[in-house]
Amino acid sequence: MLIPEILAPGGSFNSSIHAFEAGADAVYIGMSSFSARKGAKNFTLDSLRRLKNYAEKHQKKIFIAINTVLKDDELPQVITLLHHLSLIEVDAIILQDTGLAYIIKNHFPHLEMHASTQLAAHNSEGVQILKEEGFSRIILARELTLEEIGKIRTDHRDIELEVFIHGAMCFSFSGICLASGTLLGRSGNRGECGQICRSWFDQKNYSFSANDLKAGTAVKDLQNLGINSLKIEGRLKSPEYVSHTVSYYRSILEEEKPSVIQQEEELSSLSFSRDQTSAFFKSAKGENMVNRDYASHTGIPAGKVLSSDKGGFRFKTETDVSDRDGLLLFRDREKYQFALRSTGKRNSYKKGETVEVLFKSKVEKGDSIFKVSGHNLQLKEFKKESYKLWKTGIPATVRLTGSGILLSSVLNGHTIEIEEKTAPQKSTGGKSFQKILEENLIKSGTAIFSIRNVHLENDSELNDDEIFFPLSILKKLKNTFYEKLEDSLDTLFSDSSTKILQSIEEKLKSKTYYKGEFEIPERKDMNPEGGLIPFVGKNRGFSESTVYYPLPPLIFHKEDFMELEKAIKTICSDRSRTIIVGINNISHVYFVQKFSKFKNVVFFTDYCTYIANRANQLFYREKIEKLLFSYFWIESKSEPLRDLKKIEPDFNPHLFVSRICYKLHNELGTCGNCSKDLTYKLMQRDKEFTIRVKDCITWLFQN
Repeated sequence: MLIPEILAPGGSFNSSIHAFEAGADAVYIGMSSFSARKGAKNFTLDSLRRLKNYAEKHQKKIFIAINTVLKDDELPQVITLLHHLSLIEVDAIILQDTGLAYIIKNHFPHLEMHASTQLAAHNSEGVQILKEEGFSRIILARELTLEEIGKIRTDHRDIELEVFIHGAMCFSFSGICLASGTLLGRSGNRGECGQICRSWFDQKNYSFSANDLKAGTAVKDLQNLGINSLKIEGRLKSPEYVSHTVSYYRSILEEEKPSVIQQEEELSSLSFSRDQTSAFFKSAKGENMVNRDYASHTGIPAGKVLSSDKGGFRFKTETDVSDRDGLLLFRDREKYQFALRSTGKRNSYKKGETVEVLFKSKVEKGDSIFKVSGHNLQLKEFKKESYKLWKTGIPATVRLTGSGILLSSVLNGHTIEIEEKTAPQKSTGGKSFQKILEENLIKSGTAIFSIRNVHLENDSELNDDEIFFPLSILKKLKNTFYEKLEDSLDTLFSDSSTKILQSIEEKLKSKTYYKGEFEIPERKDMNPEGGLIPFVGKNRGFSESTVYYPLPPLIFHKEDFMELEKAIKTICSDRSRTIIVGINNISHVYFVQKFSKFKNVVFFTDYCTYIANRANQLFYREKIEKLLFSYFWIESKSEPLRDLKKIEPDFNPHLFVSRICYKLHNELGTCGNCSKDLTYKLMQRDKEFTIRVKDCITWLFQN
C-alpha cells in the first residue's frame, strides 16, 4: 500500500529542520516575496540553499509556495525568482496564479507545478483541466468529504493528490474569499489576510471562526484511498507545533503504541490548537465547524474548578501541570489567561491530582480550565548559519593552448569564460592534469556554483600527465570564473524576463477577443433576478434574448455539472438567443470544451478568475476561443490592464462563500424541514452585513 508523504509547513528555517527531524518527508516554504503567508519568516535564497543541502542529504523534498495573485509589474521579479529556483533544483512550485502556470509550462517546463488550494480545486472536472495544463499534483479543497475525495481519486489515477489533514480552517472557501481585500484593503489572495472570520459580530459572537481541522486516524482512510500527500497547515506557527504535529501523524501511519500517539497528540494541541473538528471528512454538512465564543488557542483540557475562595481555587488535573505553565480559564463568556502559581510546596502535579491555585479573579465551581503552554515545551533552535550551502553543479570546459588556459561554461544559453595568459609548463610529477583540474575547480568557497564535470581540450604540445600550472594560477582562474558567473546572473535573468514578456505580449496581440454585437451590462445587472448572489443557481429560467450566465464558483458533483449543462443547452437550443457564460473556477473550462462549437454560446471570465497580469490574460485567451471579455482583478485599486474590463464600484461582490452552513453551525436550527433559502442580518460595529444561505452554501455580503 502507498505510504503517503507527510508534508509540513516550513515557516522558518528552524521549523523546517524540526519538521524533517520529526519525520516529515517534505516541507512547503515561502520566499520573501509572493507567499500567501507574508507574516511567516520565510526564506532568502541563501537560507533556501542551506535547507536544500540538508534535504539532499536526508532524501527530503522542498516545495516553494508562490501561491498569490501576481500583479503585472511583478512578473519580471517572479521570472527572475523562477530562474534562481531552477538553479537550486527545488522539487515543485505551489501556485495559484494561472499566469504563473502559463509561464512555467511554456518557459520553465522542468519545474513541477502543484495546484494550490487557492485554485479551489474541488471536483473531477477541475482536476482534469489542471492536469491538461501540466500540473503534477492537485491540492484539494479542505471542504471535501472522504467519499468525494475517493471519487476524484477514482477518476484520476494518473496525478498526485494532496489533502489537508491538520490546522486552521477558513470559513470561506480558500481562493474565493474577498472579505479582507474588500473590507480592509488587505487581500488574502496576496498573503495579507486580516482574518475577518476571526473577528466578532453581533454581541461579540465569533460567527465565522472555524474550528481547527484534525483528521486524526482518518489519515488511514486517506491512505487507503491512495492519497499521495498529507498536508499540515501552519507556516505562521511555532517549531514546536510543527514538530509535534508531524510526530503525531507519523506515529499514526506507522501504527505506534497508543501511548506514543496520545503523547504527541497532546503536545501538538498544547503547541497550538483551537477547538478541533474532522471538518467535512464524514459529512458534507461538516461536524462542529464553528466556535462562536472564542477564536484562538485553547490547548488541551486541564480540568474544572472544584471550589474557590477569595485567594484562589482548586481543580483536579486532567493532564500533568507545573508552575509557570500557561492556563486559560473560561467563566461564562469571559476568559482569563495566566501562569499557574500553586499554593503548595510542590511545583508539579500529575494527572488526577488536585491543585490549589493562587488567583484573584472570581471563579465558580464547574468553570473550565485549559492548559495552553508548557514552560518546558520549547525546542532547541537550528540556526541556518550552521548548515552548508547547497551548490549548483555545472559542467565546464578547460581549453589549453601553447600560450594560456581558458575556462568556460554555458548558463542559460550564454557562454561565460575566463582566460589566463600563462603558458603551461612541463611537469615531472606524472599526475594527470585532468585530475588536478577536477580536484581544484570543484572547490568554490562561498560561491553558489561548483564545477562538477570538467572537459579538457588540450591543444598544447604536452601530454595530459606532462602539464603543469602553479596552483596560484589555477586558483586565480577558478575564483575569477566563479565571480564572473555570479555577476552575470542579474543580466542573464533580466534578459530572459524581457524575452518572455515580449513573447507574451506578441501572443496577446494575436489572440484578440471575440467580436460580437453585444451590449455588456454592468456586473450587478447580471445577478439572477437582481438578487444578492451574483451567480446562477439551480433551476433558473430566462426570458432575455441575450443571457448572461455567470457560473457559481462551487460545483461539487457531476450531477450539478449536468444540470447546468442541460440549462445552457435549453437556452441555446433557441437559435435566436445567445448565452454568454461566465467562468469563475478552473473547472468551468469544462463548459468551454462542451460548448465552444455552439454558435450562440460565448464566454467571459468573471471576477473570481482574478486576472491581474498579462500572462493571466493569455492563459484564458488561449483556453477560450470565443472569449468576449475579461474582468480585471476585482480587489485591485489600480487602473485595469489593456483590454480588461473593470468591475463597477457599486457592484456588491460576495465576501465569503462557504460550505459551512451558517444556520446549522451557529445553532440557529437543524436541517429538518429547512427551506435551503435563508437570510440573516449581522452587525459589526457600524457595518451591516447580510447572510444568504442558499442550497446549503453560505454567502456573506456587506450592505
